[in-house]
Amino acid sequence: VKNAIEQPEKITIYSTLVGLLNVKMFSTGGEFLVLIMEKLSTLIDDAEWRSVQLLVRFLADLINCNVVMGASLLRLFDTFIATAAEPGVKPSMRDFLLYTVMQSLPWIGLHFNDSKDEVEFERLLD
Repeated sequence: VKNAIEQPEKITIYSTLVGLLNVKMFSTGGEFLVLIMEKLSTLIDDAEWRSVQLLVRFLADLINCNVVMGASLLRLFDTFIATAAEPGVKPSMRDFLLYTVMQSLPWIGLHFNDSKDEVEFERLLD
């Protein structure tokens, strides 16, 4: 997780490695996702916004390696969008949340174009 944040240009390499580990030992992928979500929560609490964006991008790329289910990432995106829509949210936070979702879309677009989650993805875009 640390390497994906510190070396974002290698995110696809790291997600591929996690995907290969997941194929060999299925429980490893689940354990890794638990670590990612804990780290994401810590980064949000510590207001490390750039690292949050990189970790969400890493999660998005893990869809392409069949480690993360598309529906799960869409739920995370729904949470970000719902939080941005709440009254009283600072404009800078609203922009951050929406930008984080939007910058991850190129990493997952092909997956959702060809998957059964396409309807949910279309709903997100509306």
